[in-house]
Amino acid sequence: MKIKIAILLVALFTVIAYVTGAMALESKDQSLKIDNGEGELKVFVGQPSDKESMDLYKNKRIDVLKNQSSAEGSKIMEALVVYDKYLTLKEASTFVAKNDINVKNMWIAEPGVQGGGITRVNNNDLSSAYSTWINEFLDYSEQKIAEDKANDITKSHYKAVQEGDFKIYALLVSAPLDLLENLTNESNVWLVDLHYHSDAEKLASQKGYKVKYIDVPEKPNQVEN
Repeated sequence: MKIKIAILLVALFTVIAYVTGAMALESKDQSLKIDNGEGELKVFVGQPSDKESMDLYKNKRIDVLKNQSSAEGSKIMEALVVYDKYLTLKEASTFVAKNDINVKNMWIAEPGVQGGGITRVNNNDLSSAYSTWINEFLDYSEQKIAEDKANDITKSHYKAVQEGDFKIYALLVSAPLDLLENLTNESNVWLVDLHYHSDAEKLASQKGYKVKYIDVPEKPNQVEN
């Protein structure tokens, strides 16, 4: 299936976070939204709400991971790995090879510029996923430029792609919980945000809803101290 070109602007996250018919839960946790029409409980993973600091969110989510790992260390779960710096393809591939993790999605962007992309990863082949996304983006941006419809961000991305300046800042992975916890000690890892929220899982069970985890990783320039 052809990978979709995704220019993920901040506005897109806002649209996702406030979908039609969604409302805040009784828990007052702004990362949780309930969609009665779809029968889904949406949990946003990878960034704090407007009322939380980066450090508070990070510490809270790492505690969740540690608690789950302590209880069920061998259980395989998904988590969003967010880096504190942009990684080259080689650096990200080395990280994956070093750890026994299965990569599902990869986020890439031009450092310091709004927008970016997400691509599916098959068989832990980051290189193939990266190349496919880059080639499709080049086709997309060249068409926009030819039609004189490219905005400044698209032009900047186009130049960055040509110069090899699009880098990786997050991965969606699956692995045993004890290994996911160990990833928090890896160099350049800012956060390992588990696809788990106790209030959401409990409420979904009560209502017969599905829990949908939506990954919205912060970029390195947003998590720097």
